Amino acid sequence: MSMDIKEVEARKMEELLVSDKPIVTPGLVYAHLERIQPGVAFMDVFIDGEFVGMFGTYDTDLPYALHVGEEYASIERKSKTLKIVLANGTELEVRPLDLIYMHKDKAYDMVMNQIEDWLDTRTLVIMNILKCTTEMHGIEAREKCEIEFYEAVYVSNKQRISELVTQFINEAYKGSFTTSNIIAEISHEGIAFDSVARGHVWTRYRIFPSQS
Repeated sequence: MSMDIKEVEARKMEELLVSDKPIVTPGLVYAHLERIQPGVAFMDVFIDGEFVGMFGTYDTDLPYALHVGEEYASIERKSKTLKIVLANGTELEVRPLDLIYMHKDKAYDMVMNQIEDWLDTRTLVIMNILKCTTEMHGIEAREKCEIEFYEAVYVSNKQRISELVTQFINEAYKGSFTTSNIIAEISHEGIAFDSVARGHVWTRYRIFPSQS
């Protein structure tokens, strides 16, 4: 009785996994990416210097883009990128983006740690809550957001900053449809994360540094 294509591919993968050759696996790639960008959710992939696309960690096409199952000659992790050279000479470069999956149990510490980085160079932290909707213009969907809450807090007022961060996080994860992970952007330039959308409406929380 002949095996179908999926069974053949699975058998080949099993043979690779038990071989002595170093091969590209999802676990290997994610372990390195987590060291570069903890909670990585999206990444840009380049092959031989050519941009292949942006992928989420759950995209079904990602294993193909990462050449999962192929033998590699070297792997190098730098501050902002992961470089893999395959045995056939193909060069693979993976750059994790600032967009991450932020788990509710780690959200407060992640946000406060980023704010701490601003203390020596900035004087204010701007805290915004925006109400957002998606409006259709023909076949094009456009995002529209209006500021609902604004407060500028001196970086020295750690208590107020902590109160607002706690409020933002509690609101963002609140609701029966909310997952334990939400997508967030955390970088030196600022922090942003959205509540889970209900229909075409959601709330965006923004925190960013300012000089005055």
